[in-house]
Amino acid sequence: SAVDVEGLDIVLIFEQYYRRSDQMSTRLFEITDEKLVLLRALPDVDPEWFSSLTRERAVEIAERDLKTLEHRAFRFRCGCNQDRILEVIRGLFEDDPEELFCGDEGVEVFCPRCGRRWWVERDRLEE
Repeated sequence: SAVDVEGLDIVLIFEQYYRRSDQMSTRLFEITDEKLVLLRALPDVDPEWFSSLTRERAVEIAERDLKTLEHRAFRFRCGCNQDRILEVIRGLFEDDPEELFCGDEGVEVFCPRCGRRWWVERDRLEE
């Protein structure tokens, strides 16, 4: 699904996505840098209570684990791959690969979109 969202806060983006896509009120709370709690409202929830939930109250609820409805994994990928990276590098350094490699047999490069690391060997670039 794709929906228009407002703002750049990833937590609020997820809440907007669920509200507009699933038509189900959802709250997302960041517990640590790597752990989030997502609470989904059932149809008979008190909307004022649900919208007033604080991070601390969400942690209490999560610790009691009233009922886990589902587990979801989210991944953000830009679609880069070795061939795409090689194509870009060839375009930039085709005339002078030594400018890139500086005498080494390989070099680590990063996707400019997602930051994924790629190892590029001189032999592979020259194929």
